[in-house]
Amino acid sequence: MDELFQGFEQTLNVFGYIPFISTATSYIRGSYGSIQVTAGVAVAILSSLSQNNDRQAEHGVEIAIHGFANMCRATIEFVPFLNLITIPYDIANRFEYQSLKHRCCHYPQTQLIIIDR
Repeated sequence: MDELFQGFEQTLNVFGYIPFISTATSYIRGSYGSIQVTAGVAVAILSSLSQNNDRQAEHGVEIAIHGFANMCRATIEFVPFLNLITIPYDIANRFEYQSLKHRCCHYPQTQLIIIDR
């Protein structure tokens, strides 16, 4: 799910680079950011109520903070030509949720055994 939302944001980034188009898409980013804040806070609260779910609670807080950052970016993208300052930021800074770095993927191990007769 996080990858889907990341792709959506990257699409918004491209439109956000274009003066005047970015003014229109800033409304979408701002709304998206407010949804992220609300959902992130809800996930953090609900996850903190259940036992052994600290990572999910931490991820909820990160989602809320990222949503607030999207709302701030929407304000910048709203102003034609001021929106261009987001390009160097995007080139230099690749955001990654710290809580997702803790995830482990367990893939089944496959072994190939060759018996020589």
